[in-house]
Amino acid sequence: MRRAATVVVLALLAGCVTKSVVRPSCTNHVLHESVAPGGNAKAVIFERDCTTGATIQISLVPAAARAPSEPGNVFAAGTGKHSLQGRTVVTVAWSGPAKLTISYTKGAAVMRSEGRLGPIEIEYAFLKDGAPPMAQDEQPQTHGTR
Repeated sequence: MRRAATVVVLALLAGCVTKSVVRPSCTNHVLHESVAPGGNAKAVIFERDCTTGATIQISLVPAAARAPSEPGNVFAAGTGKHSLQGRTVVTVAWSGPAKLTISYTKGAAVMRSEGRLGPIEIEYAFLKDGAPPMAQDEQPQTHGTR
C-alpha cells in the first residue's frame, strides 16, 4: 500500500514538472519591417500567436537577419481596455541610425518596453486619437489581438 502511494506521488510530481517546462506553441506573423538609416538594424513588428492568445511584439535585429521566431526583444503589448475597437495599433519610426520611436495605442496592455538594446535608444509615445502618424510611404499598422 505504501509503495503504491509513493508511485502515485512520484507520477503526480513528474506530471507537474513536465507541465511547467512545456511552453505553449507560438507562431510569429511579420506585419511590418523598418530598416534604420544606415541599414545596420531593423525593427520587426509581428503578431505572436500562441495557444494562450495573440500579442503585438517588436524585435530589433540586424538588417540582414531573418524575422525572429522567439518573443520580441524590445516591446510586447496586448489589447487593453482603451484600445481602438479592441485592436492594438503599433508604429515605429527611426530618427537616426541608433534612435527608434515606438508609438502605440493608449491603454494597450504593455508587457515589455525596453529603453535600449545595444547601441539603439528606444523611446515610446502614445498615438493621438488612436491613429498612427503617417509617414510618406507607410500604411497604418492596425493589428487585432484575440
